[in-house]
Amino acid sequence: MSEPYTIERYESREEWLQARKRGIGASESAAVLGYEIAGAYKSAYSIATDKLTDAIDPTPQSEEAYWGTADEPTIAARFAKETGMTVTDPGDFTIFRSVEHPWLFCTPDRLMLPMSVLEIKETFGENGKAWHEDVPRPHKVQLQQTMQVLGVPVGYFAARINWFGVEFRFHPMRRSDKFWAWAFPRLKAFWESIQRGEMPDIDGSLATARALAQRYDKPEPTPVELPDELETLGQEYDRLTEAESKAKRDKELIKNKVKAALGNHAIGVLPDLTGFSWSANGKGTRTLRRLEKVRVENA
Repeated sequence: MSEPYTIERYESREEWLQARKRGIGASESAAVLGYEIAGAYKSAYSIATDKLTDAIDPTPQSEEAYWGTADEPTIAARFAKETGMTVTDPGDFTIFRSVEHPWLFCTPDRLMLPMSVLEIKETFGENGKAWHEDVPRPHKVQLQQTMQVLGVPVGYFAARINWFGVEFRFHPMRRSDKFWAWAFPRLKAFWESIQRGEMPDIDGSLATARALAQRYDKPEPTPVELPDELETLGQEYDRLTEAESKAKRDKELIKNKVKAALGNHAIGVLPDLTGFSWSANGKGTRTLRRLEKVRVENA
């Protein structure tokens, strides 16, 4: 029985990125389906921009993404040690593309074929907090598409979580055909709109802002009349700007009141057992943080 996928290997990142324009990757599907991906510069609009242009996205790789890739071998080795499974590296710049639906593809981090696949993550800060509680939904979507393309019943996440220390976790996940029955027609409709040259609706993400700057990078000085449906946007923008400024001033007022109440204490407890910390680093610089819960004995 033949495999449900083909394997494409490329010599360079540029060739690999060009090949990705011929479909929707597993790491892109969550954004297409409307899930916000923390720390990722992706939205439905930015993905459509990438697919409909020949240019390679100029967005530089973030430090978090760099270290996540660099640390993959270490995390994969820890997963293999903890589970006793044998994992293989599919190699850089490799694409697994669905035979039945060639516009669907995935780029798995490690393989345990024929039964499983591994996605490796390294998280920092608030993203680490989210992983400490559960695997974020966008990454679950990524693994679901990967399992569908590869035709495997089970996948795993291996994550090094950097949040108040370092923690290693791995999570199994079964393929959900029920979820895929919901997601597939939406992904297909998006890809068909791409083939027609249609762009999705504008949203408020930074990814879309970057995509717009990429699409319209040669501005002309000549004024243009904006559509009538945008008539009230100027006033709305001014209102939101003023509200944002007021919120910032009000927030600084609260912070200063808390600092005055804390004085030389590092932690303050409120009646609901939440609170604030005003800790100092090695250079003596103090940083105020909101605490969701405070141990009374530490107050």
